[in-house]
Amino acid sequence: KKEKELLESENQNLIFQISALRETKKENETLRQALGLGLQENFNLEISQIISKAVSAEFILIDKGLLSGISKDMPIITEQNVLIGKISRAYDNFSEVMLVSNPKSVFDAKISSSEKDVAGIIKGQGSSCALYDLIPRGAEIAIGETIISSGLGGFFPKGLLNGEIKGIKKRDVDPFQQAEVKLFFDISN
Repeated sequence: KKEKELLESENQNLIFQISALRETKKENETLRQALGLGLQENFNLEISQIISKAVSAEFILIDKGLLSGISKDMPIITEQNVLIGKISRAYDNFSEVMLVSNPKSVFDAKISSSEKDVAGIIKGQGSSCALYDLIPRGAEIAIGETIISSGLGGFFPKGLLNGEIKGIKKRDVDPFQQAEVKLFFDISN
């Protein structure tokens, strides 16, 4: 009976170690992918995990904070160079991230096509949606084109992926046109 209890305890410890190793493997693969894309050369990376979602408020919490070198306004990106948002508040061991879809989120962006230089701004619309706004009326834009951060305004580095145009709003009486943006990140995943 004692040996059985000892084996059960050892089995539970091994299950815990396997689980911890799986998480470490997942982090390692994420970091390798980020390094393979050259993100380490462009950014001082800190790998973090989402610990809480307030999807209706367009915020998430991550498990890194001031003690890990995180500070307010730092960008949050995925290993695929997709912009998720920025740090709105940093605490010792965790941080609050305002998503780009948050209605208070506004930043400069442009179409990533090399032959076009169409600038505008991304405005969060809530419900994981965004609007590409202040696009000059004469600019030619098309559904499916990719939007990236422009680097203007100093909030986000140039070239971070945002989303793609899924609809265009253009009226003759408006000095600018707008486009609905399908964001590249899905907060539910």
